[in-house]
Amino acid sequence: MDTMILEVFTAEDLLAVEGHLRSLSEVASIEETLNDACDCSFLYFYRDLFPEFVNTLYETNLKSGLSHAQLVLSAMSDPERLLKQVRHLDRDQMSGVTSCYTGFQNFVRNVLKEEYSNPICQMIETELRYDI
Repeated sequence: MDTMILEVFTAEDLLAVEGHLRSLSEVASIEETLNDACDCSFLYFYRDLFPEFVNTLYETNLKSGLSHAQLVLSAMSDPERLLKQVRHLDRDQMSGVTSCYTGFQNFVRNVLKEEYSNPICQMIETELRYDI
């Protein structure tokens, strides 16, 4: 079979086809490549930065109409994939997740409440009092 192909195509043509197939393979796996490149699971180990991210997010939203809240929350949800795979800790019978998973979720919720929701609520309350 290989000799028949070499009779029809030249070696340069076969190398060109191989290069194009390699390029098509990379394009076909772009989603996996992007998931690997954009994975923010490392943020689990830098949880001290999250309150600063949220505080900056709050201040940015006050000055601009653009909201990057979805991006920050998406980045902070990436560690959940790692935490679901933890096998050395006992899992809850009802939910099937470990205590570190629920602890991380509670941490994210508390930071969002303290650094984002509460200041917005206070600002709205203050504005309403001024209007009255």
